[in-house]
Amino acid sequence: MNFFSRLDRENRRSLANWPVIALKAGLAVVMTRQMCLIFGIEDFVSGVFVSVAAISPGILSGIRRSASQLVGSVIGGSLAILALSILPSQGAALGLAVAGSLLVTGPFLQNEAPLVAAFTALFIVIMSHGNSAVTAQHRLASVLAGSLMALVVNFAGSALLYRRLFRRRIDVCEAVLTRLLRGSDDLEHDGFFCETLLRNLERELGDAFRDSWLVSRTTTLKLVFYRDEAEALLSVLSNARSLYLRKGENCRKELLNAAQLLSGRAARIQAKTPLLAAVKTRIELAQYDAESRAG
Repeated sequence: MNFFSRLDRENRRSLANWPVIALKAGLAVVMTRQMCLIFGIEDFVSGVFVSVAAISPGILSGIRRSASQLVGSVIGGSLAILALSILPSQGAALGLAVAGSLLVTGPFLQNEAPLVAAFTALFIVIMSHGNSAVTAQHRLASVLAGSLMALVVNFAGSALLYRRLFRRRIDVCEAVLTRLLRGSDDLEHDGFFCETLLRNLERELGDAFRDSWLVSRTTTLKLVFYRDEAEALLSVLSNARSLYLRKGENCRKELLNAAQLLSGRAARIQAKTPLLAAVKTRIELAQYDAESRAG
């Protein structure tokens, strides 16, 4: 089994909750369609597409996706109008607008913004029918409607379900970390795979941790307990990744730091965690490995 198939198998235990995401996407599509009807926006297709693309497990990641859609649409639309105004041929204008969109956005913007810019340029050039400015206005209005509805749904879903979602994300991280540190599923010797998986979990849990601050500030939810637990777990994830990047004394010291963090966490919640035992086991293995190399 190669790296990518194994990573796909592991990502089935992603921090994303797909039933919740599906529900939010469906609701965002309905709300975007209604908003386009109310304001007379003819291009509702762009809006509903963006509303689905901007739905995410967390609030901040959703904001980033919405921003990418908006910025990409503005740049692509502007370049499409410019290309149509200076070139008589639609084919030439299409090539110039798409190439210019990628050239302007690619080096400076991340995520899907370059593709959104290129698609917007293509859409406006092909669908303008002689009035590119009006087509661009409807496209941008539709994208804005979709982005706003996705933000509203993302935030509402987080406010209603965040305690449960946050708890699940912590549990998934602990389960994956415990299995990796115990070396089960024959993952012990595949350092590149393990480090990549831990880095992805660290990124996702980091987004959830930052979301929890926003939710705590804007709702009545109290997430201090979960935030404390997630903060300790983020430190453990960061330290554990070094296990699969290098071995020896440095690795053992970092794992000792992770064990201390986990010990404090277990004391705070008055519970024993399998992850603590897994880290201690890995410390012993790392120490034995270092002593064997020295001998």
